[in-house]
Amino acid sequence: MEIRETKHKIIFGDSRKMDEIEDNSVHLVVTSPPYWQLKDYGNDNQLGFNDSYEDYINNLNLVWKESYRILQNGCRLCINIGDQFARSIYYGRYKVIPIRTEIIKFCETIGFDYMGAIIWQKQTTTNTTGGASLMGS
Repeated sequence: MEIRETKHKIIFGDSRKMDEIEDNSVHLVVTSPPYWQLKDYGNDNQLGFNDSYEDYINNLNLVWKESYRILQNGCRLCINIGDQFARSIYYGRYKVIPIRTEIIKFCETIGFDYMGAIIWQKQTTTNTTGGASLMGS
């Protein structure tokens, strides 16, 4: 059996703009984007905190476009995200926001094929910036 050499590289940067990565050069993208309005990472340019929901989704869509550009044909984008409970401060009541559905719809419009979901059930371990626990994280 022949063992081929592979090249691995980790780049720390903003996934909305991956200019340093060539088109069609990546075999797998795995990402776990931040949830909307739940965690302040202390970075002025962060995704999801202090954004409107529309801005949050639009910023995520930039990540999916870049991922599509850098992935080779037939290769995979794996996204670890689920639906989110919205705080009543934003909607006047608690409700579930179907972030996963928004991502699937957009990714299909740019050329990705939805291959299904994996349900990951785990204990709550993360506190939000507002002090509440994030369900399932």
